[in-house]
Amino acid sequence: MSTYYRPERPLPLQSVKELCPFIQVQVPEDCDDGVEQRFYDGTNYLWFAQNDKGEVIDLFRYGGNDPDRILSALKYFFGVRIWSEYDKAYNLFAHNGTPVYSLQFEEEAA
Repeated sequence: MSTYYRPERPLPLQSVKELCPFIQVQVPEDCDDGVEQRFYDGTNYLWFAQNDKGEVIDLFRYGGNDPDRILSALKYFFGVRIWSEYDKAYNLFAHNGTPVYSLQFEEEAA
């Protein structure tokens, strides 16, 4: 199972490193498994995507990872709301550079 999240404004990655010392920031060079960039709290992972300015614009939870500790820290230290894909406001905060695409299927009238 996965869940996508989006902050109400981009979060500078360098500031995440400075303000949230318990969150490890791992990028492919730092990962022995070569995965995409992610935050790690010592137990759980939360993957992220950046814009061309080095700001976090999307967050992704995969599998059984519990993102609550990481999300709570980001909300607290940056004073932002973070919307899940199940919130109506989620799409309102899409950044132009987001790698997330939404598909909608509509039934045809008979």
